[in-house]
Amino acid sequence: MQRCCTSVYISTIRTFFIFFNGFIILLSVGLILYNLLVTFGGAAIEDVFEEVITNFGITPSMFSYILTTSSLLCGLFSGIATMGMEAANFRNHWDNPIFQVCGGSMLRTKMGIYSVVTGVGSLTIVVLCTLLQTDILPFTFSHVLELWTLGGPNDVFSGLIEPLQEEYMCCGINFVNQTEAEILPIGSPPTCGSYVGGVPIGCECDPNNSTTNLNCESGQIANEVYGCNINPDEFIYTEGCLDVFTEKYLSEFGTFWIIFYCIAAALFVGFLLSVFICCEPGTGQIDDSGEDEEQDEIDEIKYKNKYLDLREKYQMLVKNAQQYQAQVNQGMLNPGYHS
Repeated sequence: MQRCCTSVYISTIRTFFIFFNGFIILLSVGLILYNLLVTFGGAAIEDVFEEVITNFGITPSMFSYILTTSSLLCGLFSGIATMGMEAANFRNHWDNPIFQVCGGSMLRTKMGIYSVVTGVGSLTIVVLCTLLQTDILPFTFSHVLELWTLGGPNDVFSGLIEPLQEEYMCCGINFVNQTEAEILPIGSPPTCGSYVGGVPIGCECDPNNSTTNLNCESGQIANEVYGCNINPDEFIYTEGCLDVFTEKYLSEFGTFWIIFYCIAAALFVGFLLSVFICCEPGTGQIDDSGEDEEQDEIDEIKYKNKYLDLREKYQMLVKNAQQYQAQVNQGMLNPGYHS
C-alpha cells in the first residue's frame, strides 16, 4: 500500500512538472508562429489579429507591448524548461552509465541548473519588487516615465497610456507651459503630452460635454500654450496621465506588480517541483524501479511454491522407498518383484 501511494505521488509530481514546463515551451512556439504569420502574411493577417484583440478591449499598441514582453520571457525560460522536462522524464535513469559525463550524471546536472535558475529568479524578483514598492531603493518608474517620449520608434508605454486617455480625460504623460519649457534641460521630452512632434494620439475631446470641458482645450490654445502641433479647430485634453498611470499600474497592487509577482510565483512553483523530483524516494538505478521490485517478489513466491512442491514429492518418494524396504526385510515381497 505504501509503495502504491509513493508511486502515485511520484507520478503526479512528474506529470505536473512536465505539463507546467511544456506549456511554457508551447507558448514560446506559438509566439514564434504568430511572428512568422505576420511577417509572411502581411497586413491582412495582422489586421485579423488586431480586430480580435480589440474585441477584448486591448489596443494594438498594448498588444504589441504584451507580445514583446511575453516573447522575451518565454524565450529566456523555454531553454531552461526543456532541460527540466528532459531530466524529469528520465528520472529513474539518472545513474545509468549512458548518462554519465565526466564522472557525474548529466540529467542530474540539468535539473540542478533548472532549480538554481528558477529559485534565484523567483527570489530576485520578489526582493526587487519589495524594495521598489517600499521605496527602499531610490528609484521609481514615474521618474522614468517623465523622461519618456511617446510615439517614438522604441516606445513601449503608449500602449499602456492610450487606453487611459478617454476614460480618465487625460492625454499623454505631461503638459508643460511654454514659459516653463524654456528652463528645461536639453533633451527633455516634448511639452505637448510628451508626444513626439507635439502631435498627441487619441486625445480628442468634446468641448460641449460638461463632464470633459474642464480639461478640453482648442488646438489653437494647445499650440500656443503647450507647443502642440495640431489643427487649431481640434480639441484635446491638456491634462497629463502621469498620476493616473502611476495609480493604476504602479500602486501597491498595480498591474505591473501583479504581473511580476505572478512570474515569481510561477518560477517558485517550478523550483519546488524540481526539488521534489530530485528528492524522490526509491529512485536511482534502473534495477531499483518499482516494477522490477514487484516482479522480483512475484518470482520469489513462484520459486518458493515450486520448491515446496518438489520437497513434498521427494518426501513422498522417500516414504514409499522406506515402506518397500521394510516389506522386503520382512519377506513379504520378493526383492526381484516390482509391482
